[in-house]
Amino acid sequence: MRLRIEHRTVYRYGAPIARGVQLVRLFPSAHAGAAVLSWRVTAEGGRVGETFPDGFGNRCALVDLDGGVTQTEIRVNGHVETFDRGGGVEGLAEPLPASYFLRETRLTAADEAIRRLTIEPDAPRERAIALMHLVRDKVDYQPGATDVTHSAAEAFGLGAGVCQDHAHIFLAAARAQGMPARYVSGYLFAGDWHAASHAWVEAFVGDGWIALDPANREIVNDHYVRLAGGLDYADARPIAGVRFGGAEESLHVDVDVQHQQ
Repeated sequence: MRLRIEHRTVYRYGAPIARGVQLVRLFPSAHAGAAVLSWRVTAEGGRVGETFPDGFGNRCALVDLDGGVTQTEIRVNGHVETFDRGGGVEGLAEPLPASYFLRETRLTAADEAIRRLTIEPDAPRERAIALMHLVRDKVDYQPGATDVTHSAAEAFGLGAGVCQDHAHIFLAAARAQGMPARYVSGYLFAGDWHAASHAWVEAFVGDGWIALDPANREIVNDHYVRLAGGLDYADARPIAGVRFGGAEESLHVDVDVQHQQ
């Protein structure tokens, strides 16, 4: 499937900033499920530096923000051809062993309720798929119920959340049962329903990784474009940074993912 992606992130400041820097993870991962046909990341009110890999193998860049501006804008324009690999994650740079992704973080710590999310199948792949459905059974998709600071335990207690919450709860439950699992950020093309930034998971099932989307109960296919992975949202979020000055800040994000024949 050929997808055209346009992603625009605008920061507006209440006063001119003195300086700032943003770390962007806005470059598609190189793996067997995707071929990048063209890709460009630009910034207004800043300069995009050379790309480099982080400790997880994600392709990153630093955006040096101009002093004195009251708005910065980071834009992505690209075309990607994606392939349905039946959820298999092949050809991805793997600088860390699978066992690293058993580590617990603040966002993925399992409480007793999450530890009780037991699954019956013995085969690792089927266990991961069953856990995906169980998490979605327990947690409704409800925008606005949480934000990116909510932990897996907090979202599970609410019984509601969005894609990053479903991902964090899956990670907490999988790791508690000895299954390495990692958080993934990227883009999802979902036809007329929704096209946006999205989060899903990858679970290690003995002979490799399988990519699963708990929020949509889907084995990841050619509708998905992988950007970054890590232990949780903080490791894979598309943009993170710091600034000095500027008083209050507002954020506006537009994402458009279109299928091209």
